[in-house]
Amino acid sequence: MSTVLLNLAIDRDETSAATTRTTTTKQEAFILYPHRWSVLASFTVLSASSSWMWITWSPITLQVAELWKVSHGAVDALAGVYLYIYVPCSFLSLYWVVTYAGLRQGLLAGALFNAAGAVLRYTGRNSYRSVYIGTLFAAVAQSFTLATPPLIAGHWFGASERGTATALGVLANQAGTALGLGVTCAVDFNRSNLQERLQVYLGVQAAVAAVAVLLVYIFVADHPPTPPSVATAFLLQSASTVAPHDCVSNTTEETYLLPPPRQEKMDDSSSYTKQIAPPNYWQSIRLVVGEWSSISFLLSFGMSVGVYYTLPTFFSQLLPHGDGTHWSFTVTGWLGVSYQLAGVLGSFVSGRLVDATQHYRAASLLLLGVAALSLLVFGVTASVAPLGSSRLAVAGFVLGVVGSGFSLAAWNTVGLEFGTSLSYPANEAAVAGILECAAELAGFLWVTIGGFLIETAHAEFLFVLVAAAGASFLLLGFNHTEAKRPR
Repeated sequence: MSTVLLNLAIDRDETSAATTRTTTTKQEAFILYPHRWSVLASFTVLSASSSWMWITWSPITLQVAELWKVSHGAVDALAGVYLYIYVPCSFLSLYWVVTYAGLRQGLLAGALFNAAGAVLRYTGRNSYRSVYIGTLFAAVAQSFTLATPPLIAGHWFGASERGTATALGVLANQAGTALGLGVTCAVDFNRSNLQERLQVYLGVQAAVAAVAVLLVYIFVADHPPTPPSVATAFLLQSASTVAPHDCVSNTTEETYLLPPPRQEKMDDSSSYTKQIAPPNYWQSIRLVVGEWSSISFLLSFGMSVGVYYTLPTFFSQLLPHGDGTHWSFTVTGWLGVSYQLAGVLGSFVSGRLVDATQHYRAASLLLLGVAALSLLVFGVTASVAPLGSSRLAVAGFVLGVVGSGFSLAAWNTVGLEFGTSLSYPANEAAVAGILECAAELAGFLWVTIGGFLIETAHAEFLFVLVAAAGASFLLLGFNHTEAKRPR
């Protein structure tokens, strides 16, 4: 059992939580329970399973379209389901999780939806309608998982681990997508053996989804016996003071030296104050969208992370094919895997970086700048070397794909942590849910624009994505709001 020792002192003359000092006297211990890694590992299996099911059909669109006797657009719609289902369902699911259910029941509900969708897709694999219904169930599951990494980090991990924990939760989603792309590149889903291969493939997906249910049921708990950080302890103390029935009982005899709860003057002549409870779900939402600085951050996150979600859908159409090129469909598929694996690395590195430095803004601006530059290289290469036959063109495509994958995925991680820190003491799941809604809506917009431009003007479509990344950089650059969460 590891312990983080914090030296805290409080200026008793101030009533704000911001008055915490590091200059006096008392040393307190925040216990970081080893079980936190079991909670996070269980979540990563569920998240990876969800994203794997999302990307299933993208690399084999031609084959399954012929099997089901539907158009290519109908197959693409199976991925689009996740984008448009998330927005309405996330408000319902996260309200239920934040207000009533808690982390454990929320993840268990998501795991059950995911497993139900996997089973329906397996049993109805030869029918497009059955697969679509199964995909709807699996898409609902995502509304319980995408916004969860910051919540797990806040409930279970110490202040110096939050970025890393969020990064590990986010990269599980990317790893699942990489797995989906990699498997379908390595396994030959040709028309002669398609039904047999689909039976095995979807059966494995259903088995993994069932394992995720079991892991969540066994290992996930709402919170540890004692809070892991000042920020979490302060919220629990505030909740305990105002609404004891909502407070988690503390099973130890530890005494925490904390910033005093926030207070609010009743009126100018009042001689007393009232304690303010931590924001509920809808109050947390208002903290995210209540002022221009918050809205600009939301737009910045949504536009650029939407680009990250969009690119894998169009890789096979953005990269050149034909005589005189280096790009077979298999090579293109593995480049898509490289995009996702670069994102895995970017998420982990960025999480460790912000944990070590706490420089969220600088890291965010750097990542968005690299993303815009990488996408620009990708777009210029696609414009001036449409056949991709030269080594310089190959280098441009690889640099653009890998650089954008690394930086955009890293920004997804840093942005979630930065956003929850900007909105403190808002609930982490509520904040992350709004941020992910913005990303899903922007992704849907970019996919729609791409559907019109991709066949006749794919390079121009890339410049639309460059503009989105550049606008995100500018919005964040002019937004000078700083993090509010205490360490």
